[in-house]
Amino acid sequence: MPTTSPKKANYQGAAINAQAYLKSSGMERFLNQCVNSCVQQRVNDPYVFMLRKLTQNLTEAELQQFGLVRTAKEKQIRISEEQG
Repeated sequence: MPTTSPKKANYQGAAINAQAYLKSSGMERFLNQCVNSCVQQRVNDPYVFMLRKLTQNLTEAELQQFGLVRTAKEKQIRISEEQG
């Protein structure tokens, strides 16, 4: 009967914990939806598309913490000029 090395067991344990966290936090579902939408829509810039999805529910204060602002005209996120 083969035994699992301690290193492999640690890796498997970490992977199981990470998977449980992704499921319980809703991140797995959210990220799958983002990727699926991106592929279905064949967006030109998948990184910008996913950034918009990731930030759409943030408050203005939360956006500002990361140097982002939502433009009033387009309701899109851009990097603030004053944040270096």
